[in-house]
Amino acid sequence: MDKTKIINELIVWIEKNLDKPMTVDSVAAKAGYSKWHLQRMFKEITGQNIISYIRARKLNECALTLRLTKMPIIEVATLYHFDSQQAFNRAFKKQFHQAPAAYRMNQKWDMNGLFASMDYDVASLPEAHFVTMPEMKLVGFTSNYVCTYEEMAEAHARNKARIWGKMFNTFRPDKLYCLTIASDIFFYSMGIYYAAAFDSKFLKRSAIKTTEMSIPAGDYVKFLYEGPASGYQRFYQNIYHRCLPMLKASRPATATSYDVECLSRPDGAEIDLIKNPDTPIYCECFIPIIHNP
Repeated sequence: MDKTKIINELIVWIEKNLDKPMTVDSVAAKAGYSKWHLQRMFKEITGQNIISYIRARKLNECALTLRLTKMPIIEVATLYHFDSQQAFNRAFKKQFHQAPAAYRMNQKWDMNGLFASMDYDVASLPEAHFVTMPEMKLVGFTSNYVCTYEEMAEAHARNKARIWGKMFNTFRPDKLYCLTIASDIFFYSMGIYYAAAFDSKFLKRSAIKTTEMSIPAGDYVKFLYEGPASGYQRFYQNIYHRCLPMLKASRPATATSYDVECLSRPDGAEIDLIKNPDTPIYCECFIPIIHNP
């Protein structure tokens, strides 16, 4: 019996069902073991109590929902099946050291308390490099769209692939800088601001109207992706779901605290990352950071 494989498969199932009610009995039934045996095996492989792990992962998703939507706190508690708002408040405060309302309103997004999923190989996670970037003046184009928290990953990945190809084919810059931020927070969705920019020397056709923009100077943590375009969104999600929680740092929440992606031009005369998702790409991802004392 491969215990590690069994537990890894169970963790993947837990991740897909965090918005469902889960008890030791229901999880054991899914795994096909007695609850006593399953608890011992889960503890042996992960070092975690299974119910504590599930609660921490649910609270992690609650924290993301609080920061990325304006869903009422009672609805967040109900969505992740806490018995009451009072029970949710107690559990949330224990993990994040502040009440849900304060966590939502804080001017910086404190990553302490975020609890990464264990459905990954730690050795495969990208290495974090702390860097200080100067201000960069660029020209480019901006776009805005609205999506739900659940739709964000797929919608954003599709939008990126379309814009990256268009920008590289039209202007042919050696590097494309992309800026992302949640521009508006609604009750059940968010507005995404996305800009794609490059050095003005690549703006060869002056008739094309572009917008001047800048990447703010400041402290960032850099992650490097090198691989097929189809794997990039998983990499980007790993930064927020796994890497940043491990750093125990904070992310500023100002209107210009952009995530910055620096994408080197892929090989080929024409770039179409939607039709050719296995196109190799090289991308540096910079997340603005505040070092916690």
